Amino acid sequence: MPVLDVPGVYIDEVTSPGVITGVGTSTAAFIGPALNGPINLPTRISSFDDFLKTYGQLQSNGSFNPFILTPKVSYLAFGVKAFYDNGGAQAYVVRVGTAKATAWDVKNANGEVAFRLQAQQQGLAGNNITVQVQTANATTAAGVALATAISAVASINSLTVTVADASHFRIGDTVTRDVTPEIFTNRATITGIQANAITLSAPLAGLVAGDKLRLASIAPAQIKMRLASSSGVFPGSIVVLKGDDANNTGTTVQENVLVQLLDGGGFATVATAPARTKTYNLASAVAPPVLISQEFRVIVNVPGEAAQVFDNLSLSPEHPGYVFSAINSADMTVLPPTVPPVAAIPQNLIPAVVGNLAIVVPGVDDNPSSIGATEYESALNALKDIEDVNMVLAPDAVANASGLTIQQDIVLHCVTKKDRFAILDSRLGAGISGPGSIAEQRLNLQADNGYAAIYYPWLSIKDPTSTGPIPRNMLVPPSGAMAGIYARTDNERGVHKAPANTDVRGVNGLERILSDAQQGPLNLAGVDVLRIFPGTAQVVVWGARTTVDPNINDWLYLNVRRLMIYIEQSIESGIRWAVFEPNGLPLWQQLKRTLNDFLTRVWQSGALFGATADKAFYVRIDEGLNPPSTRALGQLHIEIGVAPVRPAEFIVVRIGLWDGGAQISEN
Repeated sequence: MPVLDVPGVYIDEVTSPGVITGVGTSTAAFIGPALNGPINLPTRISSFDDFLKTYGQLQSNGSFNPFILTPKVSYLAFGVKAFYDNGGAQAYVVRVGTAKATAWDVKNANGEVAFRLQAQQQGLAGNNITVQVQTANATTAAGVALATAISAVASINSLTVTVADASHFRIGDTVTRDVTPEIFTNRATITGIQANAITLSAPLAGLVAGDKLRLASIAPAQIKMRLASSSGVFPGSIVVLKGDDANNTGTTVQENVLVQLLDGGGFATVATAPARTKTYNLASAVAPPVLISQEFRVIVNVPGEAAQVFDNLSLSPEHPGYVFSAINSADMTVLPPTVPPVAAIPQNLIPAVVGNLAIVVPGVDDNPSSIGATEYESALNALKDIEDVNMVLAPDAVANASGLTIQQDIVLHCVTKKDRFAILDSRLGAGISGPGSIAEQRLNLQADNGYAAIYYPWLSIKDPTSTGPIPRNMLVPPSGAMAGIYARTDNERGVHKAPANTDVRGVNGLERILSDAQQGPLNLAGVDVLRIFPGTAQVVVWGARTTVDPNINDWLYLNVRRLMIYIEQSIESGIRWAVFEPNGLPLWQQLKRTLNDFLTRVWQSGALFGATADKAFYVRIDEGLNPPSTRALGQLHIEIGVAPVRPAEFIVVRIGLWDGGAQISEN
């Protein structure tokens, strides 16, 4: 608040919490086998071209048999293509597989693993790569010298010493009287320089006109020293400090130190651990001490390519050559060790030199036929921490011997995360009822609270690998196209609009044509059917139900489930600012206004049912929900009720004959 002393008008700006911004709803996560690409690493793509660059081409077996459960074709690429053909924009891809990438461990001077180098591509080819680790010195092997300075004393006035030439001294230098042997207890710090007048922090005993003032030798435990040149020295550099012993002239001493700070004046500050114990002579009669930085280089040799040399690398995060960011290779990636090193400085920061690193994990080619539920489970685990995923699908799951288990795992993943929706495929060649049918499959894919939907039958498309005058068709799972339709409907109408009664693009037919009588039982059971109606050739989506227990009406429709995910996630993100705010009436009112504003916008978009906003939703934050006992636990409870719109799945029209008087009607 301003000081209110003079009568007048005072303006005080108040920053209010931001409005709740709706989260995204249409980012799909595709899981499945591919020709190339990293395994179990969610990778964001923005186009089908992005997919092809990383994961390889479309694959077809050429003679497709629609009734073979495990056809020799990967559907992941077809699903991603269908997603973008039908309006999708953003997606993640997680490749599943059994391939392993070749790996090499680089150890530190203590024998612990400092980091792992791993081939970017999995497979046997990585075993032909060789990796070398060599020593390197960013300062060059000769190192950089510490600064020296000496000048004759012209006069002394208290703490001010006038010298013949003060240009080589700096504020912060430690200086002493130039005598032999040097007296380490007789030194002072320069606190000011004006022309040739030097101000000291303390008087130097015995210093008189005619003596010489010079930089003091480096004493044990001294952590600040000035460099003549800082070329090749950085914060984070491990350096060898090497020079003439000031206590035993003519004897060379050295020790490893870690540079922590390098300021603009050329002063280097080194770490206190490991403790310094040597003295280094800065007398003018001997060569000055030097700092020799201890970096390393990694050389990657890929057969048929020029050697990749990554020079002056470091294990210190502060160093510009930090290995985890400095190695940028299309063939190699750097991974942290499974067990962090425990060695002290500098052993933990200096790698061991190796001519050719031994392979610790041999590369293994992918074997798609051995992919099962375990590999898919690993891919789902990799997706857990990706926050902006809204849909999860695995086009190849039903072509796998463990397909039902994989689909159940996907449903459980979405039910557990509560922020994403599973789009499932029917089995290829599945009948309508009986053993192996879509009805039987649906019974095993029940999703609590409606976090999944299943689509039937498969789509027919032109085989992109076919040649000749008559194109060959093939069948693909519908989940990729449906994810694109979800995204398209969200963009054009909103997440509250059921992604149904809309066309499927990029297809030329269906695995089978269903009639109304055949669809009816499937629809009531929670199977969303794709149809081609008589007189047309267009494939349309003719279902919008989840795989929840059909007796639970609240989550019967997938647009209701996805709308609630949108509302819940938007609110969770949008009111995070309120955490740790004082839990009182002002906060309650702020939150109520923010939530009302957001839900009003949701209602105005047509997502909530009600002639007025108060009929469409309510927000309750009061003492009834938050008594003193609740507030004492640091909790704030908010109750929100919404009335989502549900799709008009069945439209009943009553038509009657009217002659101006009596009316005859039929239903």
